[in-house]
Amino acid sequence: MLFSAAGRTSNVPTGSAIAGVATAGYVGFLAGPPLIGVVAQATILPVGLGLVVLCCAPLALLAGSAGTPLARLP
Repeated sequence: MLFSAAGRTSNVPTGSAIAGVATAGYVGFLAGPPLIGVVAQATILPVGLGLVVLCCAPLALLAGSAGTPLARLP
């Protein structure tokens, strides 16, 4: 959905928008596990994993605004 929404933006070139979404995904993929480990090492593992839940909650709440519903095929 995010790649599709990025491709539909009107004020940013399509390639730049999709590259930005991909870059954000890679940064999260690479930085997330070490960050969870650092937090878990400083506290306890449930706190480190709770950080993931706290970061994902706004994404889940705002997911509906990322795209428009597709028309249903007959």
